[in-house]
Amino acid sequence: MYLMVDVVPNHMAFPGCPDKVDYGRFKVLKAEHFHNYCPMQDMANQTEVEDCWLGDCNMAMPDIKTENPQVAHEMNAWIKALVSNYSIDGLRIDSVKNVNKDFFPPFCQSAGVFCMGEVSEGLASYTYPYQAYMDSVLDYPLYYAITRVFQQQSTQNGDTGCKDPTLLGTFFENHDNPRFPQETSDLSLVKNVLALTVLGDGIPIVYQGQEQHYAGGDDPLSRSAVTRVLSYTATEIQLRKDAVRTVLSSQGEEAPTWTLTTQGMEFEKGKTVVDMLGCAKYCVGGDGEVDVKMEAGKPVVLVEEWALGGSSLCGY
Repeated sequence: MYLMVDVVPNHMAFPGCPDKVDYGRFKVLKAEHFHNYCPMQDMANQTEVEDCWLGDCNMAMPDIKTENPQVAHEMNAWIKALVSNYSIDGLRIDSVKNVNKDFFPPFCQSAGVFCMGEVSEGLASYTYPYQAYMDSVLDYPLYYAITRVFQQQSTQNGDTGCKDPTLLGTFFENHDNPRFPQETSDLSLVKNVLALTVLGDGIPIVYQGQEQHYAGGDDPLSRSAVTRVLSYTATEIQLRKDAVRTVLSSQGEEAPTWTLTTQGMEFEKGKTVVDMLGCAKYCVGGDGEVDVKMEAGKPVVLVEEWALGGSSLCGY
């Protein structure tokens, strides 16, 4: 496994309005190391895109003067130390189009690892040239074009103009955009998009929850937790994550032994499920639920019996 870390050299964050920012809370960088506040209004104005602030009064994002040599020096030293201290293998750089392009070559050189930038723009002639400043970018032009194609809204032309398509990050869902099933209920189209993600020229990126067909809309609905909470009481929480169902208890070791009927597990009727922690077996009822023995406040982790084959767990 390789470790890729998301970094944001464009801005800091402050919980409040832009005019209330306490610059004293930031380490190393001082107030003079940030651009004066201006709201971002014209995305066609590159100077405004790079110098004005993201965020709002819920979370101000003071925009860093990355064009300042002193700031760039500190940022380069920081990323070199971060990569070294945590043995990082690659960087996903956020908000790339909001930073002056000349900042990135020394930054990535200081990091000494693969750099992939987020340039959230569908225009190929705008996004792909950023490959001249770092190894890779997320393939937003393909994302927008193919999304329209598979939603049968338009056709796709083959003119990309990118430096190296094999290094582009191929994706069709992420935390900033509506999930693909939000736009179409046709499962065959979803499968085609996943096939292109994995088998296309670029580096495939699968967003958590995509494998479970999550269908959330715009942020924050696109950021749903992967683990589903099925039931929540004062003493028990029932969770579902793909094939694994979990029952948690807050009663502690003095809890009595009792039987809990699960909720929302949706196991296949008549199948046998196994508690991977205690190895107890249960038969699934006609409603897809099981009656689980709760003992001494211990957790229960249930999977269908077939899933344990060859695992060495519970004698399988």
